[in-house]
Amino acid sequence: MADLLQSFIDYTESNQSWEAILAINVNESGLHDEFLFEKAIRLLPLTWQNHVLTTRSLYDRRTALCNRLLQIFGCSVASKTSPKSLTYTCGRYGKPILASSDSVKFSMSNGSTHTVMYLVNSLNNNMEVGVDIASKTDIKSADEINLFEDIFSSAEQACISRCDDRSKIAMFIYYWSLKESYTKFTGTGLNCELKAIDLGAINLCQDFSSIKRQIHGNSVIFQSQWINDDLNEIVTTCQNSLKDDCFERTCIFILTFKDMINYLENLD
Repeated sequence: MADLLQSFIDYTESNQSWEAILAINVNESGLHDEFLFEKAIRLLPLTWQNHVLTTRSLYDRRTALCNRLLQIFGCSVASKTSPKSLTYTCGRYGKPILASSDSVKFSMSNGSTHTVMYLVNSLNNNMEVGVDIASKTDIKSADEINLFEDIFSSAEQACISRCDDRSKIAMFIYYWSLKESYTKFTGTGLNCELKAIDLGAINLCQDFSSIKRQIHGNSVIFQSQWINDDLNEIVTTCQNSLKDDCFERTCIFILTFKDMINYLENLD
């Protein structure tokens, strides 16, 4: 078993309450191989298989498959439950919830390269979490940012405008990941007004940042960190802010698809 995968399992077993970010590089999954794709998709329930197969493009199918398998893996390890015993429900707007465990909360997001999962095991049953991964490649040029000015408050627009073209794209996706992670936290997705999620003035995240905000009556903590060596993708998590807030950096475990598949197969 690969070191990072085992490190994650050891981490969950040695702590009563914990949080972690799991990531899979879709480009390095090997799912272009038809045999591996067929082998992997059989690990999903039939309804999930159908969802993956009806996804339009080949790359999106591979991403959807990585996302679903990462969800199963993370929830199984966190709840100490076999994949076949996991049960899910969903919130009003479709936010997935692990029904078979009150203590485990999770959120999923797909980027241009990675699929990520934010996973929390908490004694606080009222805990909610959200995650988003945003990529610089989603924006072709700094001029394209002007098309999205309606989603930013005046303070946010001022922060973006002060940046040079290179930093402007990074600041834009930083703000985007913050807003999106909040919509995942609330479970509304894009069924809300992004401009109303006002983060105010912020400094550009260089490597890691943690900020606390009061939004729509919710006191929340955001953590953001770049996960590529070329600083192309940023992952932002959002969770309830509690009195004993800890601003330590959340661990990221970048797993290989092969190791994850081997682990799940050995559970069957």
